[in-house]
Amino acid sequence: MSKKCSTFAFWAMLCILSASAQEEAAHITGIRLEPTSVSLQSARSYQNILVMADYSDGSTRDVTHSSEITIAPEAIASYDRNIEVVLPQSDGTGQLQARFKEFDVSVPVTVAQSAEQPPIEYRNEVLQVLTKAGCNTGSCHGSASGKDGFRLSLFGYDPEGDWERLTRELNGRRVRKNAPESCLLIQKAIGMVDHTG
Repeated sequence: MSKKCSTFAFWAMLCILSASAQEEAAHITGIRLEPTSVSLQSARSYQNILVMADYSDGSTRDVTHSSEITIAPEAIASYDRNIEVVLPQSDGTGQLQARFKEFDVSVPVTVAQSAEQPPIEYRNEVLQVLTKAGCNTGSCHGSASGKDGFRLSLFGYDPEGDWERLTRELNGRRVRKNAPESCLLIQKAIGMVDHTG
């Protein structure tokens, strides 16, 4: 091992030991749940939750994954531990409780219209998917000239124009309501047609 590497390893080990000593010295003073209430308003609603532990040294730590989360009554909502979200089951009110070590905290849960499937909206749902996938970035379809003849506004600043280009250009080839299996948007997303964007 070179001198430079051994020096780095020494300092890294020192930092780790120092952090461990600080963690042992600080103790938990309490936990809190964010948000302070959960309200689910449709079948597609969900709510991320966060359990924060407050320590005596003034620091806070996310302990959501290590906490025990329960909802009472169980019939109104469920907690998906894998993605740390609360999902609606049936209309009603209840309590969501988080327990970490000897501490626990609870917040109210309200579920309404749990059987209602609201319509999917381009601006609030489809645009988010295109942005997360990077479709409307400057290196893809969001560039000034677009890619492969298809252009989106940069980071979705013009949702109405994007909707028009998605649904009206190419005589509706990109989106086909009557034959979704043959629409270009779906075929490219699942790899049936090469995507060079």
